[in-house]
Amino acid sequence: MHDFKTILITLYCIDSSLFAQSESAFDFVNDTIFISIPILENISTVEGNYVLDERKEPGQFFAVLQKNKFFIFPIDNHLLLTQPLDKIANSYLYENLNKYSDLKLIIENLTYWQNENPIFNRGYFLNGYTKLIDKNEKVVAGFQWEVKQKKSADMQSSEQLALLLQKWLKMQSDTLQYLDLNYPIPPYSYRRRLQTWFDIVYLSDGFIVNSRLSIDFPTDQMSAWIRGAPGLYYRKSLKHESIAFGGYDQQWYWRINSAYIARFNLTGRIGFNRFNDEIQQIDWWNMFMVNIGIIGSVEYCPIYFKGIYGGIGLNIILHVLPEIINRIEIGPLFTIGVCLP
Repeated sequence: MHDFKTILITLYCIDSSLFAQSESAFDFVNDTIFISIPILENISTVEGNYVLDERKEPGQFFAVLQKNKFFIFPIDNHLLLTQPLDKIANSYLYENLNKYSDLKLIIENLTYWQNENPIFNRGYFLNGYTKLIDKNEKVVAGFQWEVKQKKSADMQSSEQLALLLQKWLKMQSDTLQYLDLNYPIPPYSYRRRLQTWFDIVYLSDGFIVNSRLSIDFPTDQMSAWIRGAPGLYYRKSLKHESIAFGGYDQQWYWRINSAYIARFNLTGRIGFNRFNDEIQQIDWWNMFMVNIGIIGSVEYCPIYFKGIYGGIGLNIILHVLPEIINRIEIGPLFTIGVCLP
């Protein structure tokens, strides 16, 4: 009993010490990074405010990222701008917005994140949505954004993020300079959209089903984009079955027109095989599956689409393992999927 009281007193002292140093503890698990963006015009000389920041957290706030300190302790990096975002944007966009006296630019969404899914397209990303409104607050144009900045070991993270914001401001400025008010306005709120699809391949001795799930930002206003969406692979033949989860997967997309897109898919997989009982004396390494999948397809997926879509194409599989099946399998591909903005 005496030992139990000693433990309680010790715990109380430790807790009191931690409480007294709570501010230091907060500083340990939180870092603040300031992002400095050069302002083209002297803010005091810019007449009028043509940009409104209507993000959920307006002002100097940019993003919060979680990283590990000393590779062990999770901390929050608070990314703050040295100036409010609307003032920075106003100074960049003043020259082009000044031409439209009755229009204002609304910054509705800016999301900073690190994309690690695509093999060849990893880096810092800035996705967002801005819109132009008239004096009656009617939306006359909407702009979806996706800007990428590759990681660089020679630059601090704050410098890389500053470049990312400058890229977006330059793109917004160019869009306002050559404004097209006839472009369709997005009918849905800007957020990550849910997309799932099945690639079904018919072969001479069976079939392949490849299912994928993607939760990514909209791409309706882009002419080309890259995504990564690993999924579930299942192969059924007359003499064996194969299954694989995940894998290294990347999709390249191109918009052909307002209704159709083209997709090129490259996937590396590692999985397992199960052979029928009539196949005897199989080397142990043939129980593993290693292959590379290549897909080329054309899909019906209009701009701002919601619902079921489909496509056709060609699927090529290059097998490394198992050794007792054909090294190359080629078959027609049919795609069916659902897109929910």
